[in-house]
Amino acid sequence: TISTASFAFDAVYTQVFTSLLKGCQFHIIDRETNLSAEKLLNYVKKSRITYLKVTPSLFKIIVNSPYFSPGMCQSLRFVLIGGEEIIVPDVEPGRGRCPHILFIKHYTSIFTLEKLSIVISSLQTS
Repeated sequence: TISTASFAFDAVYTQVFTSLLKGCQFHIIDRETNLSAEKLLNYVKKSRITYLKVTPSLFKIIVNSPYFSPGMCQSLRFVLIGGEEIIVPDVEPGRGRCPHILFIKHYTSIFTLEKLSIVISSLQTS
């Protein structure tokens, strides 16, 4: 797992604890790597990252990068997308280029602290 958010955001804590409780590695990357699709995807490949949790705006940058490819994302299995409004058609390029990755829409309600994750399918329109 890579942290793509500041530790000031509550979403990071679900990344940290779920990773460590499952015996996984948790990677903290520098800002420069986080802001560059090329550097982030190179890190994913080099470190054999299997789980990535990102905001829709960051995901759109990553998935529309020429570096988002099966070769660069070979180890990646799950991408959780949340924290902002998700535009499902933005996910389609990722599904087309890397069909082995499971893309999941992730919601959190600060009022109820409930989480809901939905696998994004091509049948969803919003």
